[in-house]
Amino acid sequence: MIPPERRGCKGCRTDFQVTEAHIAQMLSSPMFQVVGAWVPDNVYEDRIRCCDACSNLQADGYTCALSGCIVRVVAKEPRRSCPQVGAPQWGQYPNGLGLKF
Repeated sequence: MIPPERRGCKGCRTDFQVTEAHIAQMLSSPMFQVVGAWVPDNVYEDRIRCCDACSNLQADGYTCALSGCIVRVVAKEPRRSCPQVGAPQWGQYPNGLGLKF
C-alpha cells in the first residue's frame, strides 16, 4: 500500500513543489534549444494565457489538474493540446518537429 505522503499529484504533495527555478532549468535544457522544434513564442504565450485563466490550473500555478503536466513545459510542444474534453482551450500546432517528451 502507498503511504499517504506518497499519494497525489506533484502539486499536492508536500515533499516536492514545482518552482520557477525547476521550470527555468527544464526550459533551458538542450532539447528546448532545437530551432523550429517547438511552437513559436506567440503561440506559446497564447497557450499559457489560456492555462492561466483555466479553472483546472492547480493552486501551485504550474500544474494542469486534468493531465498532471507542468503547463509551461507542455505548452511548447507542437503536438500537444489542452486535455479538457469537449472544450479544449488550445490545440495542436501544425508545424514543427513534434518531439515527444
